[in-house]
Amino acid sequence: MTPNKIQLWGATLWDFYFTHRIPSVPRFITASTGSKLLKWMTKQGETDHAIHEMTSAANEEDPREIPPFPISEVIEAQEMNIRLGIYGISKSIDKDQRSDEAKGVFCPESYPAPWPLLPFSYEAAPLEHYIPLYQLPSKIVVHDPWDLLSVSKDADEYSNKEYDWASSEGRTYLYRQFLSEKGEERNKEEPKAKKAKKTRRRLKALKDLHIDDPDILSDNLDAMLLVPSSVTPGPSEPPILALYEPAPDPKPAEIAHLYLSPAKLMGEGHHSLVANAEWEIPRSLVVPDILCYECILEDVHQTLLASDGADGSMKDEKWKAKSGVWQKHQGGHPTEVVPAALEQLQFDSEHRLPIQPLASYVLCSGSLETKYKYVGPFRPIKTNVKWQNGENYCAHISKRLHIDEGTRAHPLTAKVSVVAKLSKEDDNHLSHESDIYEEFPRHFFEHWNGYNVVVPLLNPTPVGAVVPQYYGYYEPQEDASRDQYLSPIMLLEKCGLQVAVDNLNMDDRIECASLFFRLHHEGYLHESVYPRNVLGQKGPLDRPVYQRGTGDFTEDGRKYTFRLIDFGRTREYNSPSQRSHEEMVVGKMTKHTWYDD
Repeated sequence: MTPNKIQLWGATLWDFYFTHRIPSVPRFITASTGSKLLKWMTKQGETDHAIHEMTSAANEEDPREIPPFPISEVIEAQEMNIRLGIYGISKSIDKDQRSDEAKGVFCPESYPAPWPLLPFSYEAAPLEHYIPLYQLPSKIVVHDPWDLLSVSKDADEYSNKEYDWASSEGRTYLYRQFLSEKGEERNKEEPKAKKAKKTRRRLKALKDLHIDDPDILSDNLDAMLLVPSSVTPGPSEPPILALYEPAPDPKPAEIAHLYLSPAKLMGEGHHSLVANAEWEIPRSLVVPDILCYECILEDVHQTLLASDGADGSMKDEKWKAKSGVWQKHQGGHPTEVVPAALEQLQFDSEHRLPIQPLASYVLCSGSLETKYKYVGPFRPIKTNVKWQNGENYCAHISKRLHIDEGTRAHPLTAKVSVVAKLSKEDDNHLSHESDIYEEFPRHFFEHWNGYNVVVPLLNPTPVGAVVPQYYGYYEPQEDASRDQYLSPIMLLEKCGLQVAVDNLNMDDRIECASLFFRLHHEGYLHESVYPRNVLGQKGPLDRPVYQRGTGDFTEDGRKYTFRLIDFGRTREYNSPSQRSHEEMVVGKMTKHTWYDD
């Protein structure tokens, strides 16, 4: 079961089972999954039946979160292209920036040539992964040369015009993050949860290495097994276990810069204006620090020279003893043909006797991989190698980046693409919507493998995120001298364009409906069920952009991923009839079932 606690989950479409209790009543169906049936049959001792199905259920993959394609890889590739002059337009560094615009990673000295760049001079990578509220910038400097923040014009008034950042007026405003009560609670709980998750992951990694040394476990160090270049099954000397400090967490960002352009407007509603914005944030928020493997090998080698001697004559006897064993085993499973189910019978036209059952078969692809597992004591060696974050790279990483050692390869910031939603004056929908985002459960923002059957649907649907990633709600800093209206800003993930229901296939319509029903499962009504509030984009998101939308990287061939937006009216419901009514509205909107009759 995934964190959404929906009972029916299966890793593949073949892991669901449906019983038509009364065939003449189309929706009188009992649904279950292979894993649930396996547990029940095992408990009842009915293990002599459905052997292939039970084997398949026993080998079913567990639920796991699927993160989007690493934005760090996109940013690093863009930085290389910028260094080579392939794209990006340089701008002069403003030495007279006020202090709140040039703090820390934004100070002029942090930008190597050809940085900094003009806003929107290249296509910034879309930000798609979750960032905890406590790590979001507490302040943002908003660059708004064309007065979008006043929300005083319609979107079409900005169209068919040129907007030149090189000659634009340097109009900036300071905004501060605002948190709801639920947001404040999450701010306190998320660091604890992240620390606990990190500890569990570390202990699991050590457990997988069969490490039970209390000294290693108590030092809060991560470990890396240095596997010899050639491994032979059988007795062996203890291999080296390199110990190093765990990766540092990104520090909460104090400040970031947001750039707004009328040329990047995405849409307009009754209460809001939506723009594609460029967000310059501390690079450490989206690009993890690097631990150099070559540096670890060199450091371990120097330690061994000092302790064992160049010829090994000083090596302790306990490290010479073959006290451990390398074991060879095959992982994965072979390709096999499995009978699925009897689909129908052919009958003799005269005597109505069955001629031959038509059985269907499934080719289950497999993969076998030879692996070696070590069991026994390790030789722990603590390294002094530090994580690197861009301020000074070692010779190995500098070589990979094609820069001279000691030369800064990139700024300490990175530009990403997000959606900025602005509110018209005297309207509280945006404030309410931000509160809703901050109280939504974490799994609404997560992508998981497999499928759910979500009430009232009978078809399995993917377990993707329900809503866009939320990157904070910001309000302008009070200024007694300013009499102009400035809109608050809500930052979100860019999730594509609104759907055209008639252009969707039936699977996509059902998936769109499932998003509303998952909202219902957590006790919420959307209260604005329209196609404009369902966005679709090419997927899956764990693939690079050029591989999305092909259908080649999903089990069921789906090409798109969907998300719900616009929660300005969303509320909790207090009676089943309210939920049932919105289910009917969803059915009529998505046209996925009898609701459309």
